[in-house]
Amino acid sequence: MLRNHLLVALRVLRKSPLYSSINILGLALGLASCILMLFYAHQEWTYDAFHQNADRIYRMYRVEHRVRTPLKQSEGTMAPLGPALSEGVPGVEAAARFTVGNLEVLHENGSRAVLRVGYADPSFLDMFDFGGTPGDLAQPGVLLLTESAADRIGGNPAFVRIPDGASERTAPISGMIPDPPVRSSIQFDALAPFADRPGAANSDGNWDSFGNGTFVMLSSPEMLVSLESAIASMVETHYGPTIRQMIDQGWWADREDTFTIKAQPLREAHLSPEIDAFYLQVSSPAYSLILLGIAGIVLLIACTNFMALSIGRSVARAREVGTRKAMGASRGQVAAQFWGEAIVLSMIAVGVGLVLADLALPVFNALANAELTLDLDTPQVLLICGLGLMVGLGAGAYPAAILSGLEPARVLGGGDSGRRGSLFIRSIIVFQFAAAIALIASTLIMFRQMQYVADQDLGFASDEIIVVPLQTGQGEDPLGRYERLEALVQARPSILSISPSSSAFAGSWSRTVLVEGDASHIAYTNYIGPSFLETMGMDLLAGRSLGQSPEDSERAILINEALAAALGWDNPVGESLERWPDVQVVGVVRNFNHLSLHQEVQPMILHMSPGISTPRYAMVRYRGGRVRDALSDLETAWKSVDPGTPFQVEFLDERLAQLYETEQRWMRIAGYGAFFAVLISCLGLFGVATMTVAERRKEIGVRKVFGATPMSLASLVARDFALLILLAFVIGAPIALVFSERWLDSFAYQWPVNPLVVLAAGVLALVVALLTVGFQAVSAARSNPIDTLRYE
Repeated sequence: MLRNHLLVALRVLRKSPLYSSINILGLALGLASCILMLFYAHQEWTYDAFHQNADRIYRMYRVEHRVRTPLKQSEGTMAPLGPALSEGVPGVEAAARFTVGNLEVLHENGSRAVLRVGYADPSFLDMFDFGGTPGDLAQPGVLLLTESAADRIGGNPAFVRIPDGASERTAPISGMIPDPPVRSSIQFDALAPFADRPGAANSDGNWDSFGNGTFVMLSSPEMLVSLESAIASMVETHYGPTIRQMIDQGWWADREDTFTIKAQPLREAHLSPEIDAFYLQVSSPAYSLILLGIAGIVLLIACTNFMALSIGRSVARAREVGTRKAMGASRGQVAAQFWGEAIVLSMIAVGVGLVLADLALPVFNALANAELTLDLDTPQVLLICGLGLMVGLGAGAYPAAILSGLEPARVLGGGDSGRRGSLFIRSIIVFQFAAAIALIASTLIMFRQMQYVADQDLGFASDEIIVVPLQTGQGEDPLGRYERLEALVQARPSILSISPSSSAFAGSWSRTVLVEGDASHIAYTNYIGPSFLETMGMDLLAGRSLGQSPEDSERAILINEALAAALGWDNPVGESLERWPDVQVVGVVRNFNHLSLHQEVQPMILHMSPGISTPRYAMVRYRGGRVRDALSDLETAWKSVDPGTPFQVEFLDERLAQLYETEQRWMRIAGYGAFFAVLISCLGLFGVATMTVAERRKEIGVRKVFGATPMSLASLVARDFALLILLAFVIGAPIALVFSERWLDSFAYQWPVNPLVVLAAGVLALVVALLTVGFQAVSAARSNPIDTLRYE
């Protein structure tokens, strides 16, 4: 029986190549999308699971309840915490500290590379399955290389040289380990002893320093309660005075859990973006859910295509069903036959879908910022085949139920043409295009919002600005390094101006609490030089700029409009803050967006006082069209300033663009989803239109005999489909508006949604649908009515 069903299914597929091709291609596209999305979700949800002790390893993170700012959660913990936990805390088998940094290394053959180095305790290699042994990190000054890092610097070296200021030191290679897997949230090119990390002398034994991550391996998960109790006791003993001081100064809220250190299972760390991560690779679970949602929509459209085409073909197969049932076939056997056809078709689509998924993999990896491979193992093969089986069963369910229910006497007698499911087919078309219109409209709104962000006046000129980090070297202080760099480049023809800054925009900023009367305010602070406003193209609205008086470094500040408004100052020049009564406001700067446009302009203080903050970057404005000369001049100067540190620069406009990388990526993903939704919908619409025209051949022939024009006949066929698309627009447009409104809520500066954009999505879907239907409609309208009526 099974063999018979299979042979009949293959014969039916060969007899109807058009419908079979449409179904296979539609299902293959849907399955390819689902395969890629499922692989992505599987990778995201199984990060760090390859470690043998993953279920017993925890990441420590701190929680701070601050005043007037969001809850602060960060994986940065105190350096003494790890050793304290490993000494006598019940249930703690091991504790390891970890931090990362960039390190330039030189091979004996002259090649060099900048490596991402993980600084870790020896116990780190016991806890995690990266290879190596604790002894590899036991000796100071050694490096444990990954295989790819060794290849980058020239093979399998016994040692490397590390620049250290004007001199070098030699680092023996203690061993070589495989590269961390893609599914590892801990990534590095090499490992080094934790004691060798930069700044170790200032943080060792310092409970006020949060410069590293801490991992703990418990004997069993049940010991977590005792671990957190021990941590709370340590925090109170070593950090309690600091907590009370921060509360008294108005930085932190006065509550029982003002500052806590908590433990999080390692396998949850990757999908916890709410915790600031400096040492781990994190992602948002929303990304996986969005991808799965888009894949589900595309696959559902493909499945409903199959249902619609199968029901639509009931006219052609009604006599076949009637004959089978007249010869004694039961309804179950007929249903099994149709299910068999659906499963055969879906399994063929699985094969085609795998090929399409493999071809689309590079594009998908670029879109989703992933590193997927289709190296299938047995569980994955079973998963994909199971998905194909479920699709076949689901897609074949409704056709099997409808077609197996035809009565043989009525069908063979001509009383039942098998025309059932018309409402179902129309509902499918409406659903498909409603989903497509919602995706198209959402993509268009996202595109317009990103255009709006790009066109927004930020309050400064971000183009033609080079950002040079000052804190990448060792030895000299950042201010001294800046002054030497400025002296070397300010007279170069390619450089227009240069200024120090403690922030490079699109990054972290220093903040302070201002208590004025009974109110407290959070203000951002930035160290600048006299030429900062000129370099950044900022407008001074009142007063003067800094640097015009020798006392400006200690007694003068600039503020922006937002801070003046928050303090209620109509004429800020000459005013003083209660926190710094000897410091006067000498000027007011026009508001500028130093954060992303997800947030409104925040109060800002610009100053020249090293006591508040120090410069970390040199902001360099170069002459238009001379970027190569500017980079060459800066590199030459940098080698003179700090020859032991690699020359690194960024362009400010590129830094700002990185603020919206996620939104840009998901806009492209939504666009691809809309494209495939429309494509698969049109495949189904083409098939349904073909069957509709075939069913109405006699009607079209009669109308043409009585004088109907080809245009009126084409309109007759297309009109019904146009009404379905209009109904789909009525359903899809509100969905797009609701989704877009929620997405836009993440921006403080929002593009006012124009209803014409949503209407454009509907018009686009209508035009594509009419073009799809139009081919069949025009072909039918131009046919010879004599041939049609003779056939009938």
